[in-house]
Amino acid sequence: MKPERWNDPTKKIFPYQVGFTAPPHDFDAAPHDFLRIAPEGVGAHGRLIHVEHYAHQLSQRADNFHKLEEVVHCMSKAGADVVGQVGTNWSHAGGKTPADIRAFCDQMEDRYHVPLHMAGMSLVEAIHNMGAKSIAVNGVYFWPDWREGTTRFLADGGFDILYSGNFVDHGLMDTQEEVNEATWIFPGDFALKSFEYVAEQAPEADVWSALVCPIFVVRMAYRCAWSALCVTSRKRSANRSSQPIARFIGTSSARWGSRRLANSHIF
Repeated sequence: MKPERWNDPTKKIFPYQVGFTAPPHDFDAAPHDFLRIAPEGVGAHGRLIHVEHYAHQLSQRADNFHKLEEVVHCMSKAGADVVGQVGTNWSHAGGKTPADIRAFCDQMEDRYHVPLHMAGMSLVEAIHNMGAKSIAVNGVYFWPDWREGTTRFLADGGFDILYSGNFVDHGLMDTQEEVNEATWIFPGDFALKSFEYVAEQAPEADVWSALVCPIFVVRMAYRCAWSALCVTSRKRSANRSSQPIARFIGTSSARWGSRRLANSHIF
Protein backbone atom coordinates (compact mmCIF):
# COMPACT_ATOMS: atom_id res chain seq x y z
CA MET A 1 0.00 0.00 0.00
CA LYS A 2 1.34 3.41 -0.98
CA PRO A 3 1.49 5.83 1.99
CA GLU A 4 -1.37 8.31 1.92
CA ARG A 5 0.95 11.31 2.39
CA TRP A 6 2.38 10.89 -1.10
CA ASN A 7 -0.98 11.87 -2.59
CA ASP A 8 -0.14 15.44 -1.54
CA PRO A 9 2.44 16.89 -3.99
CA THR A 10 3.50 19.50 -1.44
CA LYS A 11 4.98 16.73 0.70
CA LYS A 12 7.13 15.36 -2.11
CA ILE A 13 10.58 16.52 -3.17
CA PHE A 14 9.32 16.74 -6.76
CA PRO A 15 5.67 17.11 -7.88
CA TYR A 16 6.19 14.14 -10.23
CA GLN A 17 8.54 11.33 -9.22
CA VAL A 18 9.74 8.53 -11.50
CA GLY A 19 11.55 5.44 -10.27
CA PHE A 20 13.79 3.37 -12.53
CA THR A 21 15.21 -0.08 -12.12
CA ALA A 22 17.85 -1.73 -14.26
CA PRO A 23 19.54 -5.14 -14.41
CA PRO A 24 22.34 -6.01 -11.98
CA HIS A 25 25.78 -4.60 -12.69
CA ASP A 26 24.35 -2.12 -15.23
CA PHE A 27 24.96 1.59 -14.57
CA ASP A 28 22.04 2.50 -16.76
CA ALA A 29 21.81 5.89 -18.47
CA ALA A 30 17.99 5.99 -18.46
CA PRO A 31 17.46 8.25 -15.40
CA HIS A 32 19.94 10.77 -16.79
CA ASP A 33 18.48 10.55 -20.31
CA PHE A 34 14.94 10.82 -18.99
CA LEU A 35 15.66 14.03 -17.11
CA ARG A 36 17.06 15.56 -20.28
CA ILE A 37 13.59 15.37 -21.88
CA ALA A 38 11.39 15.69 -18.79
CA PRO A 39 9.69 19.00 -17.97
CA GLU A 40 10.44 21.02 -14.86
CA GLY A 41 9.06 19.48 -11.69
CA VAL A 42 9.95 15.87 -12.56
CA GLY A 43 12.46 13.97 -10.44
CA ALA A 44 14.03 10.56 -11.04
CA HIS A 45 15.57 7.94 -8.80
CA GLY A 46 17.20 4.62 -9.67
CA ARG A 47 17.48 1.30 -7.87
CA LEU A 48 19.44 -1.59 -9.33
CA ILE A 49 18.25 -5.14 -8.96
CA HIS A 50 20.97 -7.03 -7.09
CA VAL A 51 22.03 -10.53 -8.09
CA GLU A 52 25.47 -11.74 -7.02
CA HIS A 53 27.57 -13.17 -9.89
CA TYR A 54 25.13 -11.90 -12.49
CA ALA A 55 26.24 -12.79 -16.01
CA HIS A 56 23.38 -11.43 -18.15
CA GLN A 57 21.90 -14.88 -18.73
CA LEU A 58 18.20 -15.20 -19.55
CA SER A 59 17.88 -17.91 -16.93
CA GLN A 60 19.08 -15.44 -14.30
CA ARG A 61 16.44 -12.94 -15.36
CA ALA A 62 13.73 -15.58 -15.10
CA ASP A 63 14.99 -16.75 -11.68
CA ASN A 64 15.10 -13.20 -10.32
CA PHE A 65 12.02 -11.76 -12.01
CA HIS A 66 10.28 -11.60 -8.63
CA LYS A 67 12.75 -8.93 -7.51
CA LEU A 68 10.92 -6.43 -9.69
CA GLU A 69 8.13 -6.49 -7.11
CA GLU A 70 10.60 -5.51 -4.40
CA VAL A 71 11.60 -2.50 -6.48
CA VAL A 72 7.99 -1.39 -7.01
CA HIS A 73 7.29 -1.83 -3.30
CA CYS A 74 10.31 0.28 -2.31
CA MET A 75 9.51 2.98 -4.87
CA SER A 76 5.89 3.12 -3.71
CA LYS A 77 6.98 3.62 -0.10
CA ALA A 78 9.33 6.40 -1.25
CA GLY A 79 6.60 8.28 -3.13
CA ALA A 80 7.25 7.35 -6.78
CA ASP A 81 4.35 8.06 -9.14
CA VAL A 82 5.48 5.49 -11.68
CA VAL A 83 8.24 2.88 -12.07
CA GLY A 84 10.01 2.02 -15.32
CA GLN A 85 12.11 -1.11 -15.92
CA VAL A 86 14.93 -0.16 -18.28
CA GLY A 87 18.07 -1.73 -19.68
CA THR A 88 18.10 -5.10 -21.37
CA ASN A 89 14.73 -6.74 -21.83
CA TRP A 90 13.29 -8.80 -18.95
CA SER A 91 9.75 -9.10 -20.31
CA HIS A 92 10.34 -12.26 -22.34
CA ALA A 93 12.53 -14.08 -19.79
CA GLY A 94 11.29 -17.55 -18.90
CA GLY A 95 9.00 -17.69 -21.93
CA LYS A 96 6.68 -14.95 -20.67
CA THR A 97 4.15 -13.43 -23.08
CA PRO A 98 2.68 -9.91 -23.34
CA ALA A 99 -0.42 -11.22 -21.56
CA ASP A 100 1.77 -12.45 -18.69
CA ILE A 101 3.54 -9.10 -18.38
CA ARG A 102 0.34 -7.11 -18.60
CA ALA A 103 -1.13 -9.21 -15.78
CA PHE A 104 2.04 -8.78 -13.67
CA CYS A 105 2.11 -4.99 -14.14
CA ASP A 106 -1.58 -4.73 -13.30
CA GLN A 107 -0.96 -6.80 -10.17
CA MET A 108 1.84 -4.46 -9.10
CA GLU A 109 -0.38 -1.42 -9.59
CA ASP A 110 -3.23 -3.03 -7.62
CA ARG A 111 -0.90 -3.97 -4.78
CA TYR A 112 1.29 -0.86 -4.49
CA HIS A 113 -0.75 1.85 -6.26
CA VAL A 114 2.15 2.63 -8.60
CA PRO A 115 2.10 1.79 -12.34
CA LEU A 116 5.00 -0.38 -13.53
CA HIS A 117 6.09 -0.15 -17.16
CA MET A 118 8.52 -2.69 -18.58
CA ALA A 119 10.67 -1.99 -21.63
CA GLY A 120 9.60 -4.98 -23.72
CA MET A 121 5.91 -4.52 -23.01
CA SER A 122 6.20 -0.81 -23.82
CA LEU A 123 7.46 -1.78 -27.25
CA VAL A 124 4.42 -3.97 -27.89
CA GLU A 125 2.00 -1.29 -26.66
CA ALA A 126 3.59 1.47 -28.73
CA ILE A 127 3.60 -0.54 -31.97
CA HIS A 128 -0.02 -1.59 -31.46
CA ASN A 129 -0.93 2.04 -30.86
CA MET A 130 0.53 2.91 -34.26
CA GLY A 131 -1.69 0.33 -35.93
CA ALA A 132 1.30 -1.59 -37.27
CA LYS A 133 1.04 -5.27 -38.17
CA SER A 134 4.52 -6.19 -39.38
CA ILE A 135 7.95 -5.53 -37.87
CA ALA A 136 11.57 -5.76 -38.97
CA VAL A 137 13.67 -6.16 -35.84
CA ASN A 138 17.02 -4.44 -35.37
CA GLY A 139 18.59 -6.66 -32.70
CA VAL A 140 21.46 -4.18 -32.19
CA TYR A 141 23.88 -5.61 -29.56
CA PHE A 142 21.53 -8.34 -28.27
CA TRP A 143 22.97 -11.80 -27.78
CA PRO A 144 21.28 -14.32 -30.13
CA ASP A 145 19.13 -15.84 -27.38
CA TRP A 146 18.11 -12.38 -26.14
CA ARG A 147 17.13 -11.37 -29.67
CA GLU A 148 15.27 -14.61 -30.33
CA GLY A 149 13.38 -14.29 -27.05
CA THR A 150 12.39 -10.69 -27.70
CA THR A 151 11.41 -11.48 -31.28
CA ARG A 152 9.23 -14.33 -29.99
CA PHE A 153 7.70 -11.92 -27.45
CA LEU A 154 6.80 -9.50 -30.26
CA ALA A 155 5.30 -12.33 -32.29
CA ASP A 156 3.25 -13.35 -29.24
CA GLY A 157 2.05 -9.74 -29.18
CA GLY A 158 0.38 -10.32 -32.53
CA PHE A 159 2.95 -8.98 -35.00
CA ASP A 160 4.39 -10.53 -38.15
CA ILE A 161 8.18 -10.57 -37.89
CA LEU A 162 9.69 -10.02 -41.33
CA TYR A 163 13.35 -9.85 -40.29
CA SER A 164 15.47 -10.07 -37.12
CA GLY A 165 19.23 -9.60 -36.86
CA ASN A 166 21.90 -7.89 -34.76
CA PHE A 167 25.17 -6.02 -35.39
CA VAL A 168 26.98 -9.22 -36.35
CA ASP A 169 24.27 -10.10 -38.87
CA HIS A 170 24.48 -6.55 -40.23
CA GLY A 171 28.21 -6.92 -40.83
CA LEU A 172 29.07 -4.10 -38.42
CA MET A 173 31.06 -6.36 -36.06
CA ASP A 174 32.67 -9.74 -36.66
CA THR A 175 31.64 -11.73 -33.59
CA GLN A 176 29.23 -11.58 -30.66
CA GLU A 177 32.24 -11.61 -28.35
CA GLU A 178 33.43 -8.36 -29.94
CA VAL A 179 29.95 -6.89 -29.46
CA ASN A 180 29.88 -7.90 -25.79
CA GLU A 181 33.32 -6.45 -25.14
CA ALA A 182 32.06 -3.03 -26.23
CA THR A 183 29.93 -2.91 -23.06
CA TRP A 184 26.95 -1.65 -25.07
CA ILE A 185 28.65 1.56 -26.19
CA PHE A 186 28.93 1.81 -29.96
CA PRO A 187 29.79 4.38 -32.64
CA GLY A 188 26.88 6.70 -33.35
CA ASP A 189 26.84 5.85 -37.04
CA PHE A 190 25.87 2.27 -36.17
CA ALA A 191 22.35 3.60 -35.67
CA LEU A 192 21.96 4.69 -39.28
CA LYS A 193 23.95 1.82 -40.77
CA SER A 194 22.07 -0.87 -38.86
CA PHE A 195 18.67 0.56 -39.71
CA GLU A 196 19.59 0.96 -43.36
CA TYR A 197 20.50 -2.73 -43.39
CA VAL A 198 17.24 -3.71 -41.68
CA ALA A 199 15.24 -1.54 -44.09
CA GLU A 200 16.88 -3.25 -47.06
CA GLN A 201 15.95 -6.69 -45.68
CA ALA A 202 12.29 -5.82 -45.14
CA PRO A 203 11.31 -2.61 -46.94
CA GLU A 204 7.63 -3.56 -46.71
CA ALA A 205 7.59 -3.69 -42.88
CA ASP A 206 5.22 -1.31 -41.11
CA VAL A 207 7.84 -0.70 -38.40
CA TRP A 208 11.61 -1.04 -38.15
CA SER A 209 12.24 -1.53 -34.46
CA ALA A 210 15.39 -1.52 -32.33
CA LEU A 211 15.45 -3.72 -29.23
CA VAL A 212 16.23 -1.12 -26.58
CA CYS A 213 19.71 -0.07 -27.60
CA PRO A 214 21.44 2.27 -25.11
CA ILE A 215 23.48 5.33 -25.98
CA PHE A 216 22.10 5.99 -29.47
CA VAL A 217 18.53 4.69 -29.25
CA VAL A 218 16.08 6.53 -27.00
CA ARG A 219 14.94 4.00 -24.42
CA MET A 220 11.42 2.67 -24.58
CA ALA A 221 11.04 2.51 -20.83
CA TYR A 222 11.59 6.20 -20.22
CA ARG A 223 9.18 6.96 -23.04
CA CYS A 224 6.71 4.83 -21.16
CA ALA A 225 7.51 6.54 -17.86
CA TRP A 226 6.87 9.85 -19.60
CA SER A 227 3.57 8.44 -20.81
CA ALA A 228 2.68 7.44 -17.28
CA LEU A 229 3.20 10.99 -16.06
CA CYS A 230 0.66 12.08 -18.67
CA VAL A 231 -1.73 9.22 -17.91
CA THR A 232 -1.58 8.24 -14.26
CA SER A 233 -3.21 4.82 -14.47
CA ARG A 234 -3.22 2.25 -17.23
CA LYS A 235 -6.56 0.96 -15.95
CA ARG A 236 -8.35 4.29 -15.88
CA SER A 237 -7.18 5.16 -19.40
CA ALA A 238 -6.60 1.79 -21.04
CA ASN A 239 -7.01 3.08 -24.58
CA ARG A 240 -4.85 6.16 -24.06
CA SER A 241 -1.90 5.03 -21.99
CA SER A 242 0.53 4.53 -24.85
CA GLN A 243 -0.56 7.42 -27.08
CA PRO A 244 2.10 9.82 -25.76
CA ILE A 245 4.70 7.15 -26.51
CA ALA A 246 3.65 6.82 -30.12
CA ARG A 247 3.60 10.59 -30.62
CA PHE A 248 7.08 10.88 -29.09
CA ILE A 249 8.37 8.14 -31.35
CA GLY A 250 6.84 9.82 -34.37
CA THR A 251 8.51 13.14 -33.64
CA SER A 252 11.87 11.60 -32.83
CA SER A 253 12.42 9.51 -35.94
CA ALA A 254 14.05 12.32 -37.93
CA ARG A 255 17.02 12.38 -35.55
CA TRP A 256 18.53 9.45 -37.46
CA GLY A 257 19.57 11.95 -40.12
CA SER A 258 18.50 10.08 -43.26
CA ARG A 259 15.76 11.33 -45.55
CA ARG A 260 14.93 7.76 -46.51
CA LEU A 261 14.49 6.75 -42.86
CA ALA A 262 13.22 10.01 -41.38
CA ASN A 263 9.64 9.59 -42.56
CA SER A 264 9.38 5.96 -41.48
CA HIS A 265 8.26 4.48 -38.20
CA ILE A 266 11.58 3.78 -36.51
CA PHE A 267 12.27 3.17 -32.86
